[in-house]
Amino acid sequence: MAESKKVITTYSYGPDSEEAGSAFAEELESRLPLRNVSWQNPLGFSKGSSSSARVIDTLDVDLKKYVPEMFPRVMPGTLYHSPYFLHLYLVSTDDTELYKGVVRKQIQEWLNVVANKKNQEWLIVYLNKADTKGKTKGFLGVGASSVFDKVKSDFNFKKERCIRMKLQNDPSKDAEAWAELLSHLKEGVTSSLNQQIVQYDEDTRRFDQQRLMPGWNYCQYFVMKEGLAYTFEFMNLIDEALLQYDELEASFFQTLSEQGAPWFAKFGGTDPEDDSADILNLKRKPYRNMIMQNTVSIFDFRVYLFARQCQLLFRMGYAVDICQRAKAFINQFARNIQENEVSLHRLFRPTWVYSACMSVIGNCDELVAVSTMAPHMISIYDGAKVDLLQCARMQLDSLGVTSGMYNSDEAPLAKADDAAAETLAPSPEWIEECSNKITSAELKGALMSVQAFDELFLDAQNLNSRGRYAEAASTWEGLVDPAAEGSWPFLDDIFAEKMALCWKMLEREEKYLQSCLHLVLASSSHERIQYYIDELVRTAGKLTQVVQVENCSIVTPKVGSVVNEVKDDGGLVIHLAARTRLQEVIPFDEVRLRLLGSDGTEFFCTAASTPIQGATTSVALLGEKLSVSGTYIVENVTFRVGKLKLVYRDLGAYSITGSALPIRISAGLPDQTTSGDAISNTQNMQIKLFTRDDGIQGGALSIASTSIVFPASKFTLFRTSSIADAGRNVKECTLDTVDGKVALPATEPFEVVTFLVPYQVTNNMDCDEHKVSPDVGTIRLIHHGQRAHVSIRQLKMSFTLTNSNGKRSIWAVTERANLDRHFIVNHSIIDNPTSPIAQYQLQGTGANPVRITSVLPYASGDVTHVACSEMQETTLDAMLAARELTHYTGCLMHYIKDIILPSIDVVAYGYRDVLSVPPLNLVELHAALRSERPDTILEIEDFIRSFHQVC
Repeated sequence: MAESKKVITTYSYGPDSEEAGSAFAEELESRLPLRNVSWQNPLGFSKGSSSSARVIDTLDVDLKKYVPEMFPRVMPGTLYHSPYFLHLYLVSTDDTELYKGVVRKQIQEWLNVVANKKNQEWLIVYLNKADTKGKTKGFLGVGASSVFDKVKSDFNFKKERCIRMKLQNDPSKDAEAWAELLSHLKEGVTSSLNQQIVQYDEDTRRFDQQRLMPGWNYCQYFVMKEGLAYTFEFMNLIDEALLQYDELEASFFQTLSEQGAPWFAKFGGTDPEDDSADILNLKRKPYRNMIMQNTVSIFDFRVYLFARQCQLLFRMGYAVDICQRAKAFINQFARNIQENEVSLHRLFRPTWVYSACMSVIGNCDELVAVSTMAPHMISIYDGAKVDLLQCARMQLDSLGVTSGMYNSDEAPLAKADDAAAETLAPSPEWIEECSNKITSAELKGALMSVQAFDELFLDAQNLNSRGRYAEAASTWEGLVDPAAEGSWPFLDDIFAEKMALCWKMLEREEKYLQSCLHLVLASSSHERIQYYIDELVRTAGKLTQVVQVENCSIVTPKVGSVVNEVKDDGGLVIHLAARTRLQEVIPFDEVRLRLLGSDGTEFFCTAASTPIQGATTSVALLGEKLSVSGTYIVENVTFRVGKLKLVYRDLGAYSITGSALPIRISAGLPDQTTSGDAISNTQNMQIKLFTRDDGIQGGALSIASTSIVFPASKFTLFRTSSIADAGRNVKECTLDTVDGKVALPATEPFEVVTFLVPYQVTNNMDCDEHKVSPDVGTIRLIHHGQRAHVSIRQLKMSFTLTNSNGKRSIWAVTERANLDRHFIVNHSIIDNPTSPIAQYQLQGTGANPVRITSVLPYASGDVTHVACSEMQETTLDAMLAARELTHYTGCLMHYIKDIILPSIDVVAYGYRDVLSVPPLNLVELHAALRSERPDTILEIEDFIRSFHQVC
């Protein structure tokens, strides 16, 4: 296939140089081919290079003895590209008289012929004979200079045409002389090349400019342009030659669209063996003569042009490029054949496509067998070859269905050729057409016999899925890379379809599922994609074990917005953008996103029954809202259909602002202070749990702190009452501690659960907040003095709750507890003549005033007080209820506790009984709502403005 063309250099000599000329030619031929030939493109930049200068690594030169008859007669209109580039004439005589009388005339006769050859160079080489002074006589020596001077004088015209070689029959000394000669040869050959390039370029440009003039002929233009391609090919500039044919192909389509094809007699394809011959065989027809004579058909022209391109690619050893070009050409030209099939026999197109694919594969296999390709390039070639094999197999499928070799189960998506028989059983007419029209002996025999068809099917790829599914599946599995899903650059769905059929027949559901997934990605037609989506859903529903596929390209997920709702019954809403190139609906049963907190805690957001279709589908994933602010990593997103899970990782990390719990909690010292209480090592912390519009069936609470130790307790006493009863109608119950956690009782909506937890303060104060406390309430009896420092402890509370609907959730919240006593109560009995008098002394422990709500002197001297925060909460609850915004209670209670209360002057409140609320701090408010929707932020902002006005 890769026919090599060589530059021809001739040599000639007279009777005076018989011996020297023969020896010279033999020695010169041993030093060929020419190497490292520098070439400057006269037209500008060279192909694939930013410079016009190139080096031709190896240039094959065919050295021939000159005879006048060696030049063929070129008749006008004949397609001929001369391979002759340089002509040499050898002179060795030192006899001036012989030169004048004989040699000069011989040179002139030679020159009269070669100098008139267009764009060809010539050179006279003078070989000196050995002198008589110590030089050996014989083949070559040092001769007299007078004859050489005469030669130069007679024939050295405007450029140097005569050179002298001083050879001394010593290889070490003669190397420089030969190097100089080879340099002259390179210059002569490249000079001839450039002259031809310029001439061809001028001719083709001039002819191309006449494209729209009457009488213009594309075939003549092709001949001129191809002459330049042949010239480049002679010089081993194969890529430059290929560029000319690529430009001719582009020009053909442009001319076809602008002017049609009046230069081609007919479409063609009606000659013997046109449907089955080797399309790369340039000797099958006299293509070039037909082009020159304007008798070539479109069919023959396209085949010739493609074959010439492949011939050049063969010379470069580019088997992969040949296969890729062949696929594009065969698929495109098959459509042209279909458009003109009225003049062809009914099965011409599938027969031609099959034969063309197999002939290209056969030629490429021969090339690869003798080449030294790298292993990775061989793998690429195998993929490109498979691409052509699938085209051939597609035609076998079509012909097989037409001839009744296939049934619908074995080829569920194979369609018979549109012009083929409509029934699966071959009719007598069809058999007659196969016998009379199809020229491929192997196809004709295969379509007439089931056994022959099986053999051809097996020979095409050493496969046969017709009844031998295990063997075929094993072979297909070795060819189809299961890791290359959706990105098979050289493989269409037909190859994978055959493997899928094998797995289906073998009832290997997991393997069949993976094949269906590949085919959904690889198929191009809507019918095929929909068929395999349905098969995928059906098979995934039948599986008993989970099949997990990582980062499948059928869907590309991207996390959009993240909303952590602040309302009490809200949750975490993550909007996921699922992008797919498919227009068909993929019905996923569930989409699940897994979040991972900085402490390793897992959170999940899900969406059920999610259909994915079109460019981008927005999926809203719902989960439990997060109570702790921080950075959360999207560990993975899983799209599930049946037992098939498509898992996607590395989707980023997101900063999420925690929201208030659906229940409100507070921690601090007990509301009652008993006379005689003193600060001891072990004390009780009061925990209050406020439910909202949803009660709880039960739960567990664990408390941790770096500066407080919570001793183990066997049980906990709970006091439960309605929030509206303000502490009346209290219900009590006791629950045992479970695994060190406080077990929580069942409650109704809008109830408060109060219980005490023993604690001990450690010496570790690193996590304590020491600051001037502004939030401990008011008192009628004011303790005068400066504000004291109050110790606030950080508590991490983790909840496991089950609501009234049976839904279980896990929460974590950080609470600040003020554990400083507001005052100490002491009492004494004073004797009185009438009756004893009980004297109570309340001693403030700091600058924090409190309001006394009751004193029980007949019991133990208990004093009940209320803090300012609880008074604000009462006001907030009333306003939220009035505006039907109670679902934001948890969020806004945190706003009051964290933003408003720290700024209240409680001392002024204690003196004047007037509460001065600080100005609205929108920055802090927006920071707390950073992970909410814009409309929710505006709604809460409007409410907070009203709250500040009321307070």
